[in-house]
Amino acid sequence: MTASDTASVRLQQGLLQVVRVLHQIERQSPDVLNKAALATSLLEGILAMFCERMATNRRKPSHRTEDRASYMRLARLVSAYMEANISEPVRIATLCSITRASWKTLQRAFVATYNVPPKQYLTMLRLALARRRLLQGSPRQIRSPRSPRPAVFPT
Repeated sequence: MTASDTASVRLQQGLLQVVRVLHQIERQSPDVLNKAALATSLLEGILAMFCERMATNRRKPSHRTEDRASYMRLARLVSAYMEANISEPVRIATLCSITRASWKTLQRAFVATYNVPPKQYLTMLRLALARRRLLQGSPRQIRSPRSPRPAVFPT
């Protein structure tokens, strides 16, 4: 049962309770209640319950879809930058300044989109590139992104 359903049931129960109390008062002493007081009391009770229902029915807007789409755009932008600069050192500050996002936001975007943090994603990209180059077999030299001198592999 949702919060909206619960509030609706409580509103109905409250209205029934107000009507029962008014009927009991009318049975015990019919001249105590006049029609104007009864109408005012009934309207005040209904209004109070309606306000309570509206307050509990107010939902916080869900931005999950918007967050997911913006996270995907952010992760793809950073991914494209990483792929374009795969052989260069990629710095956190550079990624943050390019995207105008905090490091934590980048982290969340990558985990939401690729199920891995940015650093692990970059490592996977670099390993995939190295694997492709090794499988091609033609280049005997593979340059490490951290060292200025190429690594030479004997044949």
